[in-house]
Amino acid sequence: MSSGERFDILVKTDGNPRKNYFIRAETIEVKNRHNEPNRPGRVTAILRYEDAPEELPKTERETCTRQNVCKVLNCPYKLYPSEAHIRCLSTAHFRSTQEMIKRQPVPLPPRGEDIREDFLNFHYAGFKGSPFMAAINGYKFEFPTCPPQITYDVPARTCFNDCQDHDCGEYCECTHTLKYDQMPLNAGVQMVLVNNDEFAGATNHPIHIHGHHVHILKIAYPEVDEETGIIVKATPDIRCAGKDCKYPSWANEEWAGGNIPDLNLRNPPLKDTVVVPRMGYVVLRFPLDNPGYWYMHCHMEAHQLEGMTLIIKEGLHSAQKKPPKNFPTCRDFTWSYEEYEEIVNGPMVAGLGAVQQDDEYDNKQQQTATKTKNSGPSLSQTSETVLIVALCGTLLCIVIGVVKVVRSRSKHYVLCQKSNSSGTKSIASRLCGTDRQPLLTSKISESST
Repeated sequence: MSSGERFDILVKTDGNPRKNYFIRAETIEVKNRHNEPNRPGRVTAILRYEDAPEELPKTERETCTRQNVCKVLNCPYKLYPSEAHIRCLSTAHFRSTQEMIKRQPVPLPPRGEDIREDFLNFHYAGFKGSPFMAAINGYKFEFPTCPPQITYDVPARTCFNDCQDHDCGEYCECTHTLKYDQMPLNAGVQMVLVNNDEFAGATNHPIHIHGHHVHILKIAYPEVDEETGIIVKATPDIRCAGKDCKYPSWANEEWAGGNIPDLNLRNPPLKDTVVVPRMGYVVLRFPLDNPGYWYMHCHMEAHQLEGMTLIIKEGLHSAQKKPPKNFPTCRDFTWSYEEYEEIVNGPMVAGLGAVQQDDEYDNKQQQTATKTKNSGPSLSQTSETVLIVALCGTLLCIVIGVVKVVRSRSKHYVLCQKSNSSGTKSIASRLCGTDRQPLLTSKISESST
C-alpha cells in the first residue's frame, strides 16, 4: 500500500474455528540502496474465531521458496529478483464483488463510438534549469486565486491562469484543468496515467482522484531484468512525443478510443488512489456523475506541492450544486507582501480575517467596551461565557468576548471594509467582491438598521 491508498478486502474465514491466526503486514523492501539485505518493518494483528481459546496464535509466516512461491498484491513492480521467490500481482488483478459492480458498472461508450480518452504523464520536468520539478504533461500546477466552485461571474475567469491560454512549448506554470464540461453527464471517460521518467531519481507515483471511485482496468509495467528486477526499458505500449514525454499516446494506433487488449470490463476493482509504476501506465474509467471541480494529484506531498496536480472540471456550472444561500463568496484573494503585512499587523475582528470598518467605529467600540466592563456582565451572559469556556477553550473565549462587545451595539455590522477615500477598493472589499456583497454579516439585534 502506498501513500493515500485504502483497500476493502473480503476474507473467507474457512480455517479451524478453534484456533487463532496472525495477520501479518510488512514492508516489501528486500534490499536497501546499498544492495544489502533489508529487514522489513512488520505489524501483526490477531484473527480470533468466536469459540477459539484466549491465547496467542501459534501460526508462523510462510517461507517463500521455489516450491512455495509467495504472492504480493498491489505490487508496484513487475517482479521481484528471482531469489526472492515472490510473484507480483497488480491492483488490476483484484476483483470487485457483484454487488459493487451492480452499484457502479464499468461505463461503456455508445455502440459504434469510441470512449473519450486522455493521456496524463506524471513526471519530473526541467523548470528553470532544474530537472526535479514535478509536473503533468509538462504543466506545473499553479493554484487559482479564487475558488472556482463558488464563483460564477465573468471576472472569476481572471482567477485562472488557464494552461490553454498559453503557447506553452515544453513547459508551463499554469492552472492545469482537464475539462469535461461539454460532455453529457453520466458519460464515461477513460484515462491513461503514464509515468515516463528517464533519470535515476524517478519513482512510482500514487495518484489520487477526488470526487470519484474509478475502475482500474489495466496496469502495465516496464521491461525489467528478471534476475535483478531493475528497469531495462519503458513499456513498449506507449509512444512519447515532445520533451519529457509531454504528448504520450498508444504505440499501436488501433488501441485508441478504448480498444485496448486485456481490459477487465467485467469486474475490475474500484479505487480512488492507484500507484502508477515508473515507466509503466494505468488504464482507468469512471462516469461523469458528480458535477464539480475535482482535484487530481500525486499523493506524495512534495510532488503535489511542486506541481504534480490538475483540476478536473466536470459538468457546466448550471449542472453543479449551488452553494448554500448567503454562502461567503470571494474574488481574487492574491495579496502583495504589503497587503499581507496590513492584514497581519492591522486591526482585526473575529471572523475570516475581516478588517475593522473605520477609525470612528474603533473609538465607539472602545467606549462601549469600557461601559461593559464597568457595568459587569449579566447572569445569563456569565453563564453563557462559562459554558463556552468549558466547550471551546481559552482561545475561542477571547473571540467570543470580542463578538459580545460588537453585540452591544444596536446596528447591523458588516464585516467588509468600504472603499477608502482614494476611491480604490480595500482588501476586505476585494474579498467580498463588492461593497453590496459582504463576506460576512453579523445581525447585532432585532432592531438592527
